Amino acid sequence: MKRERDIITIDEYGKVTIPTDIGATAMTEWELCNLFGITALTFRTAIKALCKSGVLKKYG
Repeated sequence: MKRERDIITIDEYGKVTIPTDIGATAMTEWELCNLFGITALTFRTAIKALCKSGVLKKYG
């Protein structure tokens, strides 16, 4: 059975909605860029900087 994925959202008033089952949360690059109001290039640069600083680690 295919499980529906959840995404994090921010409404026009700044209210953040995070799914209760964070393990089922999966977002595409486009969805993350839309969430933060940034371009894909800015998003990729930020992720690379977070990996370089040790805050994030590459998976796999």
